[in-house]
Amino acid sequence: MRYLSFLHRFLCFVILLPLLFAGCQPAAPKVEKVIYDDVVASDWEDWSWETTANLFSTSNTHNGDQAIEAYFNGWGGFSLRSSTPIDPTEYTAITFWVFAPDGEQPLLVFTQEADDGAESMKVTVTAGPEWQGVTVSLADFGSPAVIKRINIQEGTGTPVSVVFIDDLKLVGK
Repeated sequence: MRYLSFLHRFLCFVILLPLLFAGCQPAAPKVEKVIYDDVVASDWEDWSWETTANLFSTSNTHNGDQAIEAYFNGWGGFSLRSSTPIDPTEYTAITFWVFAPDGEQPLLVFTQEADDGAESMKVTVTAGPEWQGVTVSLADFGSPAVIKRINIQEGTGTPVSVVFIDDLKLVGK
């Protein structure tokens, strides 16, 4: 009789346990869209203006073997353009690493919805003499309806000797 009682409890446990956890799903991992990680992603291209950009610089990297080495003229911008518009509802932020070896340099970060389209709100970040991570929420850009270009622009109107950019990504939800 005790054996049947134990067996009954065990079977109830085995049957009910999966039902208790049926609604519990592990959280889906955040999906990143890599835009630059040693190379520009295949669906992106350099659309910089008033800026000389070496996309394969090995002279100073944050991670990996290569980084972007950008020489800005006054108000020049480093710009990457996606071949297809990006749906920003799948992402929360843009993140990248930046380094200005010659001292602090204000930069303006913004997006565009079309090749020559209106600009999002601009967010000022300061590159410094050490690598630093930058994360800008898409809400800070005014929650753009679509992203076609990501721009990092010199922010003072004065030419800059050099700024390095690395590990540029869109952060998934």
